[in-house]
Amino acid sequence: MKMLNELRRYVRIPLVIEVSVEGTNGRCSGSSREISGGGMSVQLTGQVPSGDELRLSFGLPEKPPVSIGATVCWANDDALVGFQFQDSDPNRQIAKDWISSFLGLD
Repeated sequence: MKMLNELRRYVRIPLVIEVSVEGTNGRCSGSSREISGGGMSVQLTGQVPSGDELRLSFGLPEKPPVSIGATVCWANDDALVGFQFQDSDPNRQIAKDWISSFLGLD
C-alpha cells in the first residue's frame, strides 16, 4: 500500500520515448508510456534484466540523454513494467525538472 501511495504522489505525464534497461545480467529496451518524478512505465521488448541495481537510460525531449538508477515496482503480463527511480540518484532531479518545465511550473 505504501508503494501505491508513493507512486500516486507524482503527476504522471504521457510520454513515448525509447528506454534502455541495464542490469548486472543483461540489457533490454522498450518504449515508455508515462513518466513522473518518481519513476516511469515502460513497454519492454524483452525480459527485465536480473539484478537489484538497474539503470534506465533515455533522452527527454530537448534534454541530453540521462541514466537513472531504478527498481521494478510492478509488471503485467503484456511486458509493461513500472520502475521506481532511486531516491539517492541525483539524475532523478533531471526528470523532475523536465516535468516541472513541461507543466510550466518553473
